[in-house]
Amino acid sequence: MEIVNDVHVSPPGPAHSADTSGGAPGPLTPGSPLPGNLPAGSLQSLVDSGWAVVPHVAGAPQGRDEDAFLPLATGEHGGLFVVTGALTVQFDAHLSEDDIARLLADHGLHVRRKLGFGGLYLVSGAGDQALAKAMDLNGLDQVSFAEPVLVEPLGAR
Repeated sequence: MEIVNDVHVSPPGPAHSADTSGGAPGPLTPGSPLPGNLPAGSLQSLVDSGWAVVPHVAGAPQGRDEDAFLPLATGEHGGLFVVTGALTVQFDAHLSEDDIARLLADHGLHVRRKLGFGGLYLVSGAGDQALAKAMDLNGLDQVSFAEPVLVEPLGAR
């Protein structure tokens, strides 16, 4: 997977209105020309379903919290994915909650929610580094697996 630098996205809702003050480009609307050489059907399905898709602007918040615009990534077979900045991580069953919190803090991450089965956690703080952070955690003996949480837009069926 490779991070796309042309645009960022935000889920539907009032959090990101079309603020074009200071000359910043506003969100794309249905029927707008799409930037770059991204998979048009996937990106258009995000626009059509109410996601804010905005051209990248230097200094804009990016994927570090729930109010930030999220980066996109392309897969090796051309698919488009929203990188949520969250990870699903399964830890060794013998680790305490404090051990897990310390291990995550060492990697700039924190527990968002314990998923309630098998030492599985939803982890936040990875931002646009979700793929790299997952690979780092997968290299630790205390981690069974770590996977980025991705959203794959689907076109009309």
